[in-house]
Amino acid sequence: MGKKRITTEERIKDLAMKCYGISEGNIEENNWNHRVIKGLCSMIIKIWVDWKEDTRHYQPSRRLYERYLDTVSRGEHRLDPDSADYETAVRVVNDCRKYLNLVVGSRVRDRTACRVF
Repeated sequence: MGKKRITTEERIKDLAMKCYGISEGNIEENNWNHRVIKGLCSMIIKIWVDWKEDTRHYQPSRRLYERYLDTVSRGEHRLDPDSADYETAVRVVNDCRKYLNLVVGSRVRDRTACRVF
């Protein structure tokens, strides 16, 4: 029996669950890099839970998708290259964008489609 192949979405979610190697004791509230990492990891986990618990076909709105992307952009602008864990924070931002494209962007509801029930 072969191993179950882990998808990119699951890999990013698992990294977020581990908070990219930053334990709760190491998070400094006055360090923006740590705050961005913690916030984006929480967002990834929330999206994963929404996606997996949706009993219908998961179809977020375009506005929600853009709000997620805006959150990532704001976090990226707050990163401090002189503080600890800058490289980790940049990796979290890039992985979060990739995750949003894989999970949310590919499932955005198309308003031009005819919705007949």
